[in-house]
Amino acid sequence: IIVVLLLTNLYIAEAKDDKQNSDTLEVHFRQGASAWDPTYKENGRRMEEFVNRFRKFHKDSTFRQITKIQISAGCSPEGTWEYNQKLSQNRVKSIRQALSEQIEFPDSAVVENAIGINWDLLYKFVSEDTDVPFRDEVLHIMQNSPELHTTSDGNTMELRKKRLIWNN
Repeated sequence: IIVVLLLTNLYIAEAKDDKQNSDTLEVHFRQGASAWDPTYKENGRRMEEFVNRFRKFHKDSTFRQITKIQISAGCSPEGTWEYNQKLSQNRVKSIRQALSEQIEFPDSAVVENAIGINWDLLYKFVSEDTDVPFRDEVLHIMQNSPELHTTSDGNTMELRKKRLIWNN
């Protein structure tokens, strides 16, 4: 099994076999970008190391086959909900392409998941940084406000982001 988890500008790939041996890869994207850039934040070096470990892992006689590759992508909250969903989808495709150029895996094993804004990672970053202004209020809003809300007239609004911006 290979699991690729893509987070806000940070992408973590995890490879597992049926005996639960695993490995991870971190890949970063520039803000608002979805193109694979091996020169950005040592992506190329980390990808090469991951691929080498994967190939070694694959040669191991206990490794059977890739049964699942899960690629999930997220991004930071800049932009509209629709834009962030599309950016996440494009990041999934970019990482899938970069991996497929380095290692072989069946297309049928790939599960794609564009998550849009990675609120969980943002929450983690805010909770770990005591210098964030109004940190407690921000964490409360992130924890207690739904991301989207449908208004009485049927429109969808980005409630969590609105509350974070306007604190209401």
